[in-house]
Amino acid sequence: MKSLLLLGSLALLLAACSSGSQPIQHPVNQRLANSDSPYLRQHASNPVDWYPWGEEALAKAKAENKLLLVSIGYSACHWCHVMEKETFSDTAVAAFMNRHFVSIKIDREQRPDLDQYFLQAAMLTSGRGGWPLNAIASPEGQPIVAGTYFPTADWMELLQKVFTLFQQNPEQFRQIAGQTAAGIAQMTRPPFLPEAPQPDLAIPQDAARSVLPSFDPHWGGFRGAPKFPMPGLFRFLLAQGQLARDPDATKAAIALLDGLARGGIYDHVGGGFARYATDSLWNAPHFEKMLYDNAQLLALYSEGFRATGNPLYRQVVSETVGFLTREMRDSSGGFYASLDADSDGEEGKYYVWSEKDFLKTLGMKGKLFKDYFHVVPQGNWQEDKNVLFTLETPAVIAQRHGYSSEDFERMIPVAKQLLLEKRSKREAPHRDEKIITGWNALMITGLTEAYRAFGEDSLLSLAEANTASLLGTMQRPDGGLYRYTFEGKAAGKAFAEDYGLLIEALTDLYQVTFNERYLARARELMNYAQAHFRQENSPFFHQSEEGEALLGNVRLLSLEDDVLPGANASLARGLFLLGTYFGEEAMIGQAREMLRLVQPQVRSAAASYHHWARLSLWLGQAPYEVAIVGPGWKALAREWWTAYGPGVLLLGGEQEGNLPLLANKLIPGDTRIYVCQDKVCKLPVTNNAGAREQIAAFEQEKKALIP
Repeated sequence: MKSLLLLGSLALLLAACSSGSQPIQHPVNQRLANSDSPYLRQHASNPVDWYPWGEEALAKAKAENKLLLVSIGYSACHWCHVMEKETFSDTAVAAFMNRHFVSIKIDREQRPDLDQYFLQAAMLTSGRGGWPLNAIASPEGQPIVAGTYFPTADWMELLQKVFTLFQQNPEQFRQIAGQTAAGIAQMTRPPFLPEAPQPDLAIPQDAARSVLPSFDPHWGGFRGAPKFPMPGLFRFLLAQGQLARDPDATKAAIALLDGLARGGIYDHVGGGFARYATDSLWNAPHFEKMLYDNAQLLALYSEGFRATGNPLYRQVVSETVGFLTREMRDSSGGFYASLDADSDGEEGKYYVWSEKDFLKTLGMKGKLFKDYFHVVPQGNWQEDKNVLFTLETPAVIAQRHGYSSEDFERMIPVAKQLLLEKRSKREAPHRDEKIITGWNALMITGLTEAYRAFGEDSLLSLAEANTASLLGTMQRPDGGLYRYTFEGKAAGKAFAEDYGLLIEALTDLYQVTFNERYLARARELMNYAQAHFRQENSPFFHQSEEGEALLGNVRLLSLEDDVLPGANASLARGLFLLGTYFGEEAMIGQAREMLRLVQPQVRSAAASYHHWARLSLWLGQAPYEVAIVGPGWKALAREWWTAYGPGVLLLGGEQEGNLPLLANKLIPGDTRIYVCQDKVCKLPVTNNAGAREQIAAFEQEKKALIP
């Protein structure tokens, strides 16, 4: 009988939904309109009575015994826009939500802790996660179900089923919700470090072997679709290929670099990368552009250039920096979060070309570049719409059309500039102008790696300006960090990932400036993270102990890496770097203990533990510490910067400075290079050739010790 009543009620509600009035103009929701989130502002005109996350909404749900409906997304999310237009703008849907739920909107970029909590609920209840992320919870905040995008009819069906269960059997509802909350608590329970085995030299090799069979040798990345670049994983493989002389790891990294650079996921007109490709060839992008992807790909392509000298990689870096400085940089020196996939209500409209528009823009050279960029009359993406990508090298195209390779190479930037000028007259995608601490830290690292590779002072200036902006505007009075700024105002307490990524960025910047204040600030941030984000003998929690208690009083902790390096892996690498520079064995020991905790997963699933895998390269075989001290340090250091050396850490300066490894190493009026490993140093030499000979001697000594 209950099931018949449920079906009858559902049928009535679905009928009401299908015959509901068309979206009309509604009063602006001032709670969202006044938010410091562009994503929340996008929903301010919905008929849904949205609340931002906060005590007002949570108290209302408890006081009125209403279900919580939590919807999470971000400004550049295409399917968030689709659900906003199709579902949350429907008056019948909104009426049901407003009557029976307290509805909350969350920007995942502002609150990654809440995002992680409800993602865990989605994985437990539906087996998948993504955005938009939509969850329904008890008035007390325990989730019973969570999922991603729902078409309108499916959404109404879900709402009705959950509401009916809550009304007819509240005890069963709370039992199921309690089980979900308990499952989340179990998934986030901190493990203890000493129980794990010792790390060993085979971890990086096993990690590479765990992922290489899944790679696409021709197009790069993982086989199948959709395809995500995963730059952190390929930075590990590039380093593993170099340090372990592993040709398979090197080939996988180069295949990705080549595939991305020629595919439609790369913006051949304006530079920069889309978030992912929906096909297996990298040619059909999901057009949103995220700062964190582009920052990490800057680092990867710069390292790829240092490893191979491929001029294509230099071009990609130059064009991507051009995009980021032209379209994503704030006057403060920081970089904005993202650009939407949509413009003028249509996905990709800003980026795609009809054959007619393309030919008209390029005039006499239109047919030549139509061939180069694979523009076809029927469209290569959707009907009459072309994404630009390259299937053949410029040399092949030049020969086919009767040009020399040199002449055609000179034509390419001219054609791109014409296309960029024409495209800039279109309605541009919306830009999310939040400046997020951790994402900007990744940008500092990307610019620093680009400076290493190409030696252009403008790149270092951009990195240092970004650093100065972060260290100024993101500074909290207690020594901690803010999560983001928006419209000039800093807000939100930073999360563990922000601290880890900024610590790594500051150590990267030290290696190309030898400015010890960067290391000093990194050490201060690590001390803060140690004091506020972890308990004794545990990894780092996602939020500090002073942060808002999550639903169910769960304090979140994650050990995995995703597209971004995970907080614990990033902080572990920071501990190793700072311990090495400051001579603090306790820091290095803590990094080693943290790696021990996850080493089985690093060995078997490096795609989800790639930043840990990079750390394992150093903990298995300590990097060489190359100290360059004296007035000529910069000229000597530049040779180390441009050569790809993932097993080398640089330090030094015109003076000895304050680092223990530099003590008593200055010879007045002269410049010397000291090659050390585990603080054991060879005699000083005056040139880089001699230093590299010493590294080779170190290698021979180690081989002699192997039985």
